[in-house]
Amino acid sequence: MIKPISFLSTFFIQLFILFFVKILDNIFEFMVFLTCCILIGFFIKVKKASTVKMKEIGWGILYGSLATLALTSSFLIWLVYNFPK
Repeated sequence: MIKPISFLSTFFIQLFILFFVKILDNIFEFMVFLTCCILIGFFIKVKKASTVKMKEIGWGILYGSLATLALTSSFLIWLVYNFPK
């Protein structure tokens, strides 16, 4: 039950941060932010001493970050393709 909650909360919090804090203005900051979130989720998920709940939270953070990365990257590619300079 914790997996979908952590996935959705990670997904929407990261989208909120990316779009409303205007971190998309700099692509390097965007990539560093999402890479750090993906690494945090990965290390929580694979840590051997973690409880089952922590592994599920790590799963949600990891895959929520990957979904945010995929959605935001596809949006940026769509913007570049449809609105060239």
